[in-house]
Amino acid sequence: MNGILEKVQSIGNSLMLYARQCAFIAMHWGIKLAKIQRQKAMQKVAERKLAKAYSEFGKVVYGLYKEGKAEWQDVPEVREKLDGVKLAEANVEQFDQIIEEINKQYEDKKQELKEKYAAMRNQTGKEGVAEQEHAGPDDNLTQQEQAQKTEEHQGEQ
Repeated sequence: MNGILEKVQSIGNSLMLYARQCAFIAMHWGIKLAKIQRQKAMQKVAERKLAKAYSEFGKVVYGLYKEGKAEWQDVPEVREKLDGVKLAEANVEQFDQIIEEINKQYEDKKQELKEKYAAMRNQTGKEGVAEQEHAGPDDNLTQQEQAQKTEEHQGEQ
């Protein structure tokens, strides 16, 4: 009877550890989601800045075209606006890399948690088996049988 209770307790502990694992994974998923949403919002701002940089670049080039200047590439104002466009493009691309890194960190953390809790569940299961194997002759007795043995022992003294 004692062995059954220990087995039930071991299964309960394993289930509790699995529930904790799922809770931590869900928590980290929520954190990942919040981080990604923040990065996407910042990316939208960067995309608006990129659209503005394109617009400013186009205005300068079109203004030079209207003036009849064919060599607009060497004009310092065009170079300045072109550098602004390149910088804005790099900024937008940076967010994609950050989002990929956040996803990778989440997957790594998820795998780490799975391994950690699997090891803890295995340890819990092994302890239950080890306790049964090392149980003495009196450990597997019911409470009534243990009470009788105690009375007999006290009677002998």
